[in-house]
Amino acid sequence: KKKARRNKKSPRKHSITFLLNDQEWNALLQYQKRYNISNRSNLIRHTLMRALVNKLNEDQLTLF
Repeated sequence: KKKARRNKKSPRKHSITFLLNDQEWNALLQYQKRYNISNRSNLIRHTLMRALVNKLNEDQLTLF
């Protein structure tokens, strides 16, 4: 099992809270169980940040 590494130069100090409906909650629990995810916050953070970075990369203007 890998141990999560914290970036000491930029500690997390901003909190986000959001609500899920029953269908979203059950989907999250099913995914967590199926893929043996023990850290739900880490899953959501990485999934969100990956989506944001991908979208920003897609939206960058290109010269050609």
